[in-house]
Amino acid sequence: MTYVSPGLEEPGVTPNKFEDFALNLCQSRARYVYFAGRAYHLEIFIKKLAGTYCADKADGKGYTVITGSDATTLDGRLDQGERRLLRGDAGAGRPSVSVLYAAPAHPDAWDAEVDRWRERTARNGSKRTADKDRPRYLAEPQEALAKLRAAIDAADIGEVSLDDGRTILTHDVILTAAKELAKSVQVGGAEIPTRERIREDLKSLNLAFRVRGASGWICLTAEGNPYNKALAVVRLDPAAEKLRFQGVAWPTGSPPKRNCEVPQQSGVE
Repeated sequence: MTYVSPGLEEPGVTPNKFEDFALNLCQSRARYVYFAGRAYHLEIFIKKLAGTYCADKADGKGYTVITGSDATTLDGRLDQGERRLLRGDAGAGRPSVSVLYAAPAHPDAWDAEVDRWRERTARNGSKRTADKDRPRYLAEPQEALAKLRAAIDAADIGEVSLDDGRTILTHDVILTAAKELAKSVQVGGAEIPTRERIREDLKSLNLAFRVRGASGWICLTAEGNPYNKALAVVRLDPAAEKLRFQGVAWPTGSPPKRNCEVPQQSGVE
């Protein structure tokens, strides 16, 4: 089912289209729906799903909408009334709706992943589950996130929410830029490196020069693209008080090998 977005924050006729979608989805066996679009239209879509009478789906299972990282703004867009709507109402024949999406980061990611690593290691019979034994791809992001939290506390700037991942991502953007600029100054010998120097040195931000970000390692290919960057899978459950971290996903299916080594043919466009 397709629709045309009139603009980033413009509804156009999408509310009417989404009503049709919701009716058709109710008639289908679908429980999982992939939504390709921006957060503004995603909000309209999930409210139409939750507000459409569908007794067959009002059984407590409801719908799970799967989407991309633009959903990081969705949590802040919903008021309490809209959250109640998304929880569903079996008596009124309305289904619940939760949203599962790939976020750039989540503050629970590395503590949770280290706990899972310890459990897997112990099940395999190994006693090497202490902090000093953690794989670097887990240990370094966990330590970077702890430093970010400490820096926020020391700055005395009030409450800073890390849940939507945007603060963590902004921190890592500045960290990557600072690391690259410092490297270009060192390599080129000029106080202000040229754009060409910076572009050339971006190719070496991997292995020993990987960026130890709070969102995970940042390793760039020769094209300057991140290779196998960790993504936090997050669920917005309207019945929960906060976003739920589900797990870390690796684009190539497993964590980076040999401390952020980028394959000769990375296949990253």
